[in-house]
Amino acid sequence: MQFICFSSGAQRRYRDDIIRAMAMPSGCELNFRYRLKYLSNSVLENLRNNRIGTGHEVLICYLDQSDRGKQVFFIPVRFARILAAPLTGDFVVIRMRVEEFAYAADTDAFNKDVHSRSAEVPKWPSDTAAKYAIGAFWVEVDEYPKSVVRSVSIENWQKTVSQLLERKDFASTGPFYRVVQLQQLRTLGGHFKTGHMWPSQNRPYELYPDRVVLLRLPTSGKLT
Repeated sequence: MQFICFSSGAQRRYRDDIIRAMAMPSGCELNFRYRLKYLSNSVLENLRNNRIGTGHEVLICYLDQSDRGKQVFFIPVRFARILAAPLTGDFVVIRMRVEEFAYAADTDAFNKDVHSRSAEVPKWPSDTAAKYAIGAFWVEVDEYPKSVVRSVSIENWQKTVSQLLERKDFASTGPFYRVVQLQQLRTLGGHFKTGHMWPSQNRPYELYPDRVVLLRLPTSGKLT
């Protein structure tokens, strides 16, 4: 099974989900939580029949609904695989292990492709006073659009960040960052000073000095 999971900019925590998705090294766990009413019919049926589980693919996308005068817009950010998707009352928590970054050079083509693959993706309702899009934020698709590719390159990561920074939701949210190395704290002498940063030779924060950084962080230890 292949799925698309959307996270909007309606609340800060949703925008932070996208920032985390862009930050984590491959193999790290990322969790999304949805009310069941925001799932597509097939996703809900498969969940209730225990047919969604470890290994199924997910494409994580940002959803822009910041301007009622424009079409709801999607930007792909990350591929992942499901670890588990337990139901808890009226919610489902989808636990994912992130993989390669997702990149769409032509986001307009990507949006057309997404709509062609599912009629349930979020869109504006006929009520012009509505503030939020309606539809399913977790949908099942037969295949992913050809307009999105898997990528591990810093160049494509930067381009996706540029696409996100063009959106109103991220005008005052951030910074975007990417954790490029995790290592045991003992290799650093037993302490880690909060805010310490080791930039790599590719430094996207030079393009966005107040909004993008590259970090190498220890996995555990005492903060001073």
